[in-house]
This record gives sequence, C-alpha cells and structure tokens, in this order.
Amino acid sequence: RAEGTPLPAYRAQAAGWLETLECHYWDAAGGGYFLSADDTDDLVHRPKSVNDSATPSGNGTILVVLARLYYVTGKTAYRDRAEAVVGAFSGELERNVFPLATLLNANDLLQNAVQVVLAGNPASAEVTRMRRAVRGCSLPNLVLQIVPPGGCLPPDHPAAAKSAGAGAAAFVCRGQTCSLPLTDAAALSAALQFG
Repeated sequence: RAEGTPLPAYRAQAAGWLETLECHYWDAAGGGYFLSADDTDDLVHRPKSVNDSATPSGNGTILVVLARLYYVTGKTAYRDRAEAVVGAFSGELERNVFPLATLLNANDLLQNAVQVVLAGNPASAEVTRMRRAVRGCSLPNLVLQIVPPGGCLPPDHPAAAKSAGAGAAAFVCRGQTCSLPLTDAAALSAALQFG
C-alpha cells in the first residue's frame, strides 16, 4: 500500500479505482457494492455480500480503502460513502456477527484512526528512524502520512497548521487532537505505546 509515502500518484490511482467501483459496482438502491459489474450480462442475480470467507469481504475491504482515502485526502465524500457502506450492512450484525470481522475492523478504523504525520525530508535519517519506530508498534488503526518540506495536509486535518521547523517532527493525532511535535524516534515510539 502507498501509506507512508509522500507520492501523490498512489492516492490518485486508488481514487481512480474507486471511481470505477462507483460507476459499475455501487448499489444505488440498497447501498454497498455488488461483487459483479453492472455490465456483466451472464448472471441471473448480481451478488452483494459483506461476509468474510477464505478471503476478506469485498465490501469490508472497500470500506478500509474509503476510510484511508478520507484520512489522507480530507475529502468528506469518502467518509460519507464509507458510512453508507456500514449502514447498508448494519442489519447483518443482528443476524450473525462472526463473518463480519473485516467490516467491523474497517469501521473501527473509520471511527478511531491513529494518524501519525511525519514532517520532514522523507530521505533523512531521522524520518527513516521515525518510520521504523511507527512500524515497530502494533497499531491496527494506523494512518501514516509523510509530508515533505513544502508539502501540506488537507486543510481540516488536525495537524494541518503544525510545522516541523527546520528538521523533522512527528505528530500523533487522535480525533481532532494532536501531540506536540516529537523530534526523535524514541519519543514517537513512547507516544504510540498505547495505540
């Protein structure tokens, strides 16, 4: 995945794939995504499921993508669509919760992301150490962004107005609250210990 890289091409590619899903797979009547495209002509019924099987469910996986794109772009359309997916399948929770792990985990990410912003030169030794510190923690709801000098976060991101100054700094954000700037990997690791 493109997480943790400042290259916008990866985000653009993910957004492009989602546009295709919206055009050909979204169920405008009932919400959620079908498992086959609207131009498939050899099916009697277009299936739509949120249940995990040997692989994670398609709708749960798309929910993860929508949540991550919402956090890295700040576009509320992604969050709105993610919430529509959750709403489309919320009745399944009353029937049988066990095959819904992907959906439940994705919704937890959507609601409770731990956003880590590394500001500074991505090739610098300190940003590299900070990235390793982040990867060394168990953070299922991690959304990692690296912002190079001159780069910016979405305007409504909780760390949008924060600055690394001349060096590198990390900000750990939960909801709309961010930490003070953390300027070394050890401090970042300590801040992430409790997820």
